[in-house]
Order: sequence, then structure tokens, then C-alpha cells
Amino acid sequence: MIDIYNLATEVRVNIGSASANSARSLQKAVGPSEVGGACVRKIGYRLTQTSPTNQSDTWLATIGTAVHAYLAGVYERLNESLPQPRYLVEHRVTVDPDLDFGGSCDLVDLERKCVIDWKVVGDSSLKRYKADGVGDQYRTQAHLYAWGLIREGILIEDVCIVFLPRGGSLRAYLVRTIQYRNRGSGNRATQASEGNRGGGWQ
Repeated sequence: MIDIYNLATEVRVNIGSASANSARSLQKAVGPSEVGGACVRKIGYRLTQTSPTNQSDTWLATIGTAVHAYLAGVYERLNESLPQPRYLVEHRVTVDPDLDFGGSCDLVDLERKCVIDWKVVGDSSLKRYKADGVGDQYRTQAHLYAWGLIREGILIEDVCIVFLPRGGSLRAYLVRTIQYRNRGSGNRATQASEGNRGGGWQ
């Protein structure tokens, strides 16, 4: 008879260690997904490359990473079935080359001229986004991706956030989109992050 406690501990340690040492968990540079957040201290820690004193549970992030990988495969296979590729999948975007500032855009629909960002969230978060709308952090992230893509010569007219339920049925998903508006060519990332501050999400 196996030692179930030993097995359970081994499973937890193996999964936790792999997640904690993934590229996403070890990333220290500030990316588009963080600059619109309310916690300035967190961004400061990133900029100074300060290591966390407490190791947080990374399981929810692992679920999100797995869903992103699955969806990347879905759209890569869709591209293969089309006469010409319609989607850019996990496309690396440079927002500001002088600052070496950029990130990976989940999906670009070239036909719709739209940035699409996946968010895998729990029930309470999903209800909050349905009731209160998309917050500044996600709006900033999506507009920064759009800005970086336009710098590459890729036409973007809209940005879209797709909230996917972490549990339950996919029918609970939520899609929100807004027109991308560039207020000029100056101020780089700051300009893009303010692409549309006045609501308007559908």
C-alpha cells in the first residue's frame, strides 16, 4: 500500500515548484498587464527587482497559463485551416523600444482589426465585471498592445477583453469591446494607455 501522504506531498511540491519557476512567475520586468494597476508599490518592486518575501500560491496563475496555451493552439489550428492566416497568436509587441517595454498580445484578429485579451477569472470577479465593467488596468493593457501593433504597421480599430469562467460552464463568459482611439503620436506608452478613458465599453 502506498503512503498517500507522501504521494500527496510529492504532487503538491512538483506542481508548485514547476509553477513558481515558470517564465511567467520569474518575470521581473514590468509589462503592459501591470502598468494600469492601482498598486504603485508592486510596480516599484518590479522596477527594483525586489524578490517577494512570501511565496504566494501560483495555482490560479497556472490555470490561466494553461487556458492561454490551449487557446493559442485553437487559433493556430484555425490559421492552418484558412487560405491565409487571420490571427496573430501570442504576438510579441514592443510598446516603447527606448524603454524595452512590451509584452505578449494573446490574439490579434486581423480581419476585425481587433486586439483580443483573455482573462480567466472566478465567479465573483466575473459578476463584478458584468456589473461594473472593465477596469483601468485591463483597459490600459489592451490599449498598449494596440499602440504597439500600430507601431508595427498593423491596423487596429478595436480592443476586446474576453472574460472566461475559471469554473462552471463556458456559457457564463463575458465579452467587452471598445474602439481604440489614438490621441496623437507623442508620449508613447502614456498616450496609448489613455486611448479612451471615458467608458464606452460594449
